[in-house]
Amino acid sequence: MNASRIGLGLAAGLAALCAGGATVAATSKPPLPYYDKGACPFECCTYRGWTTNAPVEARAEPNAKSRLVFHLNKNTPVTGVTGVVITDRFGVIRLTKPAKIGDGYIPKRPIVPLRTGDELYTLHYAGEGSVLFWHQGKTYEEILDDRATRIVSQPRYVWWVKIKTKAGNTGWTDQTKRFDNMDSCA
Repeated sequence: MNASRIGLGLAAGLAALCAGGATVAATSKPPLPYYDKGACPFECCTYRGWTTNAPVEARAEPNAKSRLVFHLNKNTPVTGVTGVVITDRFGVIRLTKPAKIGDGYIPKRPIVPLRTGDELYTLHYAGEGSVLFWHQGKTYEEILDDRATRIVSQPRYVWWVKIKTKAGNTGWTDQTKRFDNMDSCA
């Protein structure tokens, strides 16, 4: 998904979706590049049997400079194994009025109050209108209220998927628009 889809998440009210954990100091910005391993970043995104709808190139690693390991023709069945969203530039959202994140139902994830002027570092669109972002050393997945926020900048990221052929060959591709059956809601 492209970074402009993040705007969809800003149109809805503050939701009770919360996930992630801290690995660095609470006041720091997210490490770059940021790797969201296992991510499937759109509503109903599912790793399962897919079919190519156009030719696909697969690489040894999730990196455009990694060596090519195989090519697939259109209409080739594969298994979508997993994915990683790699963010090389985070976006910034600034709070224009107080708000809260979290739902308070998960004991380890209490409601977190945000103040006017607080900045959230957006990492990527996460699906169903939600955004994965970093705040005080922790990641959260939320639908942010556009009445309480202002987008300062958009993140830049790439979604890589690991695929496996019927012959057992595995590889990574960022050509994610070239597969059918990725959406379990369709």
